[in-house]
Amino acid sequence: RRLDFGASRLVYLSRLEPRDVKYTPFFDVTWRYRRDRNLDGGPLRLDGKVFDRGLALHSKTRLVYRLADGYRRFQAVMGIDQLVGRRGNVHVIISGDGRKLLEADVRGIDKPRIVDLDVAGVAELEILVDFGGDLDVADHLDLADARLLR
Repeated sequence: RRLDFGASRLVYLSRLEPRDVKYTPFFDVTWRYRRDRNLDGGPLRLDGKVFDRGLALHSKTRLVYRLADGYRRFQAVMGIDQLVGRRGNVHVIISGDGRKLLEADVRGIDKPRIVDLDVAGVAELEILVDFGGDLDVADHLDLADARLLR
C-alpha cells in the first residue's frame, strides 16, 4: 500500500486569488474575468471540448499572480471560446518576473493551442490579454485547465 501525494503537485489558477486585476473597457460594457466559466457564464468550450477548470478573460485584462516557491511549469489550453464562433482576436503576453515567456496572437479561426511554460524560480506571473486586429469584438479568451505544476 502507498499514499499518492501527487495532487499537491498541481494547483489550478482558478483556485488562486490574483495579486492584481486590471480591466479597461473599450465601450461601456464590463467583462470581468471569470473562473471555471466562460465570460457569458457557461462552460469553457474550445474546439468541441468542455473544460471544468480555467480562466476566461476579455481583451484589455491583466492578471498578476504571486507564485509560491517550487512551481516549475505553467500549462493551459488557450483559445477563443467556442460560444463566439470564429470571431475574436486577441494578443496575449504571459510574463514571469517581467520576462516574456509567451507572446501570441489568438484568433477565433485558430485551433486551441497548448501552453507549457517554464516558471521555475518565477515569483510573479502576469497574464495580459490585449486587443487583436478587431478591437474588442468577441475577444473571449479561455485559458482552459490553466495550472501550475511543482
